[in-house]
Amino acid sequence: MTSVKPRSHELVARNRDILERSLNGRFITEATDSSLAPQHFARYLAIEEQFVKAAVRVRAFTLFAEPNWDSVAHHAASIEDLLGEQLTYFHDVRARHNAAPADIGRAIELSSGLSTYVLGSVSSAGYAGAIVNMFAAETLYLEWCSRAAASRELNPVLDLDAWIALHVSPSFRKQVGILGAFVEALPETTAEGGGSDEHLDAWFTAMLGAEDNFHDAIYFDGA
Repeated sequence: MTSVKPRSHELVARNRDILERSLNGRFITEATDSSLAPQHFARYLAIEEQFVKAAVRVRAFTLFAEPNWDSVAHHAASIEDLLGEQLTYFHDVRARHNAAPADIGRAIELSSGLSTYVLGSVSSAGYAGAIVNMFAAETLYLEWCSRAAASRELNPVLDLDAWIALHVSPSFRKQVGILGAFVEALPETTAEGGGSDEHLDAWFTAMLGAEDNFHDAIYFDGA
């Protein structure tokens, strides 16, 4: 008897080539092999903090729009993690990685498309689009950081390694699994607040494309 894979697994499998393209982008490659230049890491910290703040708003919307009361607490836990552990990381780390204010401003400007896309999708694609977009982003980070952790021993004293470690922690893995379960629970028609496989693919790949542009935004000095 052939087993049916969960819808979230099928979503990732259908779009594996695009996910691999994102995983092989310059930023993720350099962050994985520890060759990321200090000025680029400083810019990344600034833009990632801005996106985490946007993600808080998206997850607040998914909490508001969650059709199943028993699942509301899962959204609240994700918001608590973003507001707590992740934003605390930036508060503690950014001061140690200096960059010219003009550079930071330029990086934030160039990277703003990711927040614009994910916040805009709340109104254009509703709950289903928001769930799939966040699932795409968190799947990318879980796979990237899992590969980095498997390729070398992480040093928790190093700020980049600490960021990677956050994304292979049991709590983060649990959050990605819960997002996958939310994908499984989506109806297959937009009329019922869900989406067809084609809709899911479009949201998933659009989010990965926005992530690619976001990561590339730290490279604007020809280096």
